[in-house]
Amino acid sequence: YIPGSYIVGGNLKVLLFEPEEGLTWAARGNYSRTSLNPSRLGIGTIPIEVEGTELGEGSMIFKTSTWSAQILASRRLDFAEPYIGGGLEWTSGQIEVPVSIPLLGDTQTFSTDAQQAFGLTVFGGVSFRVPELGLRLALEGGYSTLGMHSMGLMLGFGF
Repeated sequence: YIPGSYIVGGNLKVLLFEPEEGLTWAARGNYSRTSLNPSRLGIGTIPIEVEGTELGEGSMIFKTSTWSAQILASRRLDFAEPYIGGGLEWTSGQIEVPVSIPLLGDTQTFSTDAQQAFGLTVFGGVSFRVPELGLRLALEGGYSTLGMHSMGLMLGFGF
């Protein structure tokens, strides 16, 4: 837990085609938003000086958001569902530096321009389920042309 920081996200999967035999096809959309303020942990603070006189300090806040649209192919088994897929992802990020100067009694925030990137992603994984409890455990790994490769674990409930 880092005070003043958050990581939120979610995904929505929609079944497109489920034949009696063969692969099941689905579409999935993902979104995540992050704001990290490492200065709350004592790192990432920047002293503000003018001609050798320290006026105050600033901290760096890293903000990102990522959207993704994907197509999945899977095959349901009795206890698990292995899947593969691919899609497009869009990410943007920027750095904010709030600067507090006690002499002026004010805080100014300086921001970089938001940088954006588009890329392709491919992934694969397996989703295990416990039918009586509705419990679901998914393991997934992915490769991204943006360099944001991933390994993930999801624990959830199915209904």
